[in-house]
Amino acid sequence: MNVLTQALFEAAGGGAGEVRRFYEELLRATVWVPIDDRGVRRKARDESSFFEQMNLLVVQHQGRKIIPIFSEEDFSAAWANGAQATEAKTLVSLIRVLPPEVWLYLNPGQECGKELSPWELGILASGEQAIGELLEELFEEQKHELEILPETPQFSPEVDSRVRQILESYSDVREAFRVLVKQPGEERFSAMIGVVDLPTEAEKERALREEIIEVLQIDGVDAEVVSGGAEMNRAIFEGRTPFYIRQQPLPRVGSPLPWWRRLFASK
Repeated sequence: MNVLTQALFEAAGGGAGEVRRFYEELLRATVWVPIDDRGVRRKARDESSFFEQMNLLVVQHQGRKIIPIFSEEDFSAAWANGAQATEAKTLVSLIRVLPPEVWLYLNPGQECGKELSPWELGILASGEQAIGELLEELFEEQKHELEILPETPQFSPEVDSRVRQILESYSDVREAFRVLVKQPGEERFSAMIGVVDLPTEAEKERALREEIIEVLQIDGVDAEVVSGGAEMNRAIFEGRTPFYIRQQPLPRVGSPLPWWRRLFASK
């Protein structure tokens, strides 16, 4: 399983952080695209000049023009029973030349796949800096549908201490919040942990999330770890008191005193 495939699986069962990581890996990825280099006309193929020039197989489905793409070459072979030629293309080079009405479908026929709409592709064509805008749009409706309890989720002393230790071990983190939420379609409430600021390195961010979720499972708590500082999450934690605040180190002995303390320092 390569990095993009793993990110897709994590996004399917995760929150905004996992979805962001998926889009980041997608924009960095090389994907496998079915082509028809034999020039055989297929009933499912769009014969417009663009697709002829690009040698891309386009599937007509429910009125949509969809190009299947795959994160791993073996997935393409499985989808076409090994009978379809493929070509490796960077995702960025592909989306920048697509006509505006075309969809992409990542990993059809696999356990986990993802449709990419023309709207998503149009935003992603601007690069990684546009992912924040995309996430805000995607999660806007979900944010309004979240049911948030006024109570704060309580953890056992052992679990609470271990969560604080985890947060303390990541120097980027400044503070953290916790709320009880019910996701749309869910019957029970779960904990949402908002961390300000998450590590900037993807591997560290993933490790922090996994460590916190694993510890909370000791108490049988289902939890999601999100960026508490992200624009789309601020309303969820607004007015809440953080349960963790990073303490600033005291000045070392002999270090210069602030100006206002020097005024009162004994001579």
